[in-house]
Amino acid sequence: MAALMAAERKLNDTGSAVKSSRYVTAGAAWLNGAFGKVAKAGQAAGTKTRHKWNLAVSNLTTKDSSIAA
Repeated sequence: MAALMAAERKLNDTGSAVKSSRYVTAGAAWLNGAFGKVAKAGQAAGTKTRHKWNLAVSNLTTKDSSIAA
């Protein structure tokens, strides 16, 4: 039982050391920033695509109206 408690304590200490590591903190901040940039680019691309789609549909609707007239 003592060995199990010692192993648990060692694992807990290791986890605390990893959580407080400046390299882990810096890596997490970098990754968070990268995900933010990708999300922003995806949103911009989606907005442009939606705008182009609406413009294409509008052009098709306009052409169909002029053919019918």
